Amino acid sequence: MEGRSLLSCKWAVQIILSLTEGQKRPSELKRSVEGIKERVLFDRLSRLLKGGIVGKWSKEGYPKETYYYLKNPEEFRSLAEWMSSVDISVEEAVKVLSCKWTLRVMENLKEAKTPSDLKKTLKGISDKVLQDRLSKLERLGLVRREVVPAKPVRVEYSLTDRGHRVLPTLLQLEGFILSR
Repeated sequence: MEGRSLLSCKWAVQIILSLTEGQKRPSELKRSVEGIKERVLFDRLSRLLKGGIVGKWSKEGYPKETYYYLKNPEEFRSLAEWMSSVDISVEEAVKVLSCKWTLRVMENLKEAKTPSDLKKTLKGISDKVLQDRLSKLERLGLVRREVVPAKPVRVEYSLTDRGHRVLPTLLQLEGFILSR
């Protein structure tokens, strides 16, 4: 299937984050997802419905009201809590998290590792990209940097508790493909 990862679509991520607060009508979603056009909103909702992430129900009578909700809101709560705790926009977070190497680095940091250990595991990553990913993940509170007082001094990186909680959700979002 051709398309892009859900994790790389800022609109879909913002819709999911908004729905972690509870069910919403499309007009409420449009107000809570700043800058989204109505056409894009309904396109993303349709794709999220097809993917089974979002559900929909309509209230009978006039006027007809339609509500959207997350089918498994608990899966996304850790992501919503993390996003509300960092001083970064969804666009910036999506840019960092959708990078080819970000989630691979996080997956390899379930246990503490040195940068050289990571480089051996992540074939093809450059020193510059690895350091960039590690520093960005550290600023986002997902990775911890620890200086080990040994001879010679060693630096180890590992996931924070928040990183451990958010990683499964990020991997799920990465695996869900939005077809073009």
